[in-house]
Amino acid sequence: MLKEEQPSVVRADPLVQTRALLVGIGGILLGYIALRYCNGYLDQIRLLADTDAELALRKLGQLYRFGVLVLVGSLCSAALLLGLMARRVLNDNRFPPYGMKVVADTRIVTGEAARSRAEVALVLAGTLLASALCLLLWAWRSLKALESSLG
Repeated sequence: MLKEEQPSVVRADPLVQTRALLVGIGGILLGYIALRYCNGYLDQIRLLADTDAELALRKLGQLYRFGVLVLVGSLCSAALLLGLMARRVLNDNRFPPYGMKVVADTRIVTGEAARSRAEVALVLAGTLLASALCLLLWAWRSLKALESSLG
């Protein structure tokens, strides 16, 4: 009986490629719509600032809070996904882990090289979480400074 060779490459999944393309296009469209909306909203705030500066600053603070929460949520989500993928790599001692679908043909790496990639992913996940925390603290302090200037 001949021993079947393990493949050395995980082939790209066309469905994952299509989803990645759609998510990218959707992200670009969503960003464009958000920027268009924000420009209109900022124009309204600019006009409001002439009549009621305090209300204009409050509305600007709401937009700022929303933007910070979206950014912090994105950073934390990316950190979570990286951490989960790194855990799977460490458990399987292989990158990409068993059952993982990939966007592009990916060479299988095992042993110390896979462990090294997982460790890098964990460091990056920790850095993303630390960045999210720093952003949150910075935003909180700047909003407190804005609120104290309003009186």
